[in-house]
Amino acid sequence: MVWKVVDSNRNPLYERRPELVSELKAAPDALATVRRGMFDVVNTPNGSGREAKVDGLALYGKTGSAEVGPANNRILTTWFISFVTWKGKTYACTVMVEEGKSGGRSCAPLAAEFFRRYLLASSPGA
Repeated sequence: MVWKVVDSNRNPLYERRPELVSELKAAPDALATVRRGMFDVVNTPNGSGREAKVDGLALYGKTGSAEVGPANNRILTTWFISFVTWKGKTYACTVMVEEGKSGGRSCAPLAAEFFRRYLLASSPGA
């Protein structure tokens, strides 16, 4: 979601405040299981999204892929969705690559680079 657009002088051209539009109705233990699985995707040696691991961040993620196009000419569309809580705020990132190798190999490293640059590079001492 784009929440703010500014011009070259940093004057706001568009701004939107986040708003809660719905709440996920799920049992807390079910959500804990999903979170644990998403943590393992990034933070275990055999996790499919292990290339998204960033030292200093507890990143959660999910890889995926889909074959699209006609049966005789399918291409692989890969993706990686992730989130992290950093300094009291939660940030999310989704990366999709058409004709990628896999969500873990093509997309996860791009998400890691996003979080590294956006969160860590802008933090003193990081």
